Amino acid sequence: MNKVKINKKIGKIGKKSQLAYFQLMFLFIRIAVLLLVLFSIVILVHMFINESTNIQKEEINMFTEFLLYSKHGLSHYDKQAGRLYPGILDYAELTNTGLIQAKLDYAFDYGDYKVMAIKFKFNSLVPEVSEIQEFYYNKERYDEWLHLTGLKARITKQFVTKKQRTVNVIIRKEIEIEGIIKEQFFPTKLELTMLSPNT
Repeated sequence: MNKVKINKKIGKIGKKSQLAYFQLMFLFIRIAVLLLVLFSIVILVHMFINESTNIQKEEINMFTEFLLYSKHGLSHYDKQAGRLYPGILDYAELTNTGLIQAKLDYAFDYGDYKVMAIKFKFNSLVPEVSEIQEFYYNKERYDEWLHLTGLKARITKQFVTKKQRTVNVIIRKEIEIEGIIKEQFFPTKLELTMLSPNT
């Protein structure tokens, strides 16, 4: 009789321990699911804040539009007529590095805080266009930020976004033939490589 009572007590203890084991196992599963949901919420909130406050793409687009559609940009501006020719670049300005640099510095002045650096390069097989050397806006920062793009940027704390944009432009060149000034036009592509640090 005592053996039966002992076996019943052992059976009850075994059932209780199995129940406790399953409860503990489900507790770990619940904690794992809770942590997964918590991390998902944190990631979603971070992505929302990043998307709603990151204006880098718009800055780059605005910079390009200002470059082509403003009289203080690169497009040819006829002072006598008071007319801007969007997308038409003057050959004389492009071959004068000092003049083009002064024009870019005047057009885009961010003060001490530089938010962008750009490399300008023409892709053309026309000899007149291929003579034009690549030029930069904010060259020191461009050289500094260039190595922060790509795989190295994942290790460092400061990230730099690199965007490339190709724009169709026309280069206008004035030539003098028998005392008469004539214009030549060369359609080409202007490749802009833009670097901007993430804030």
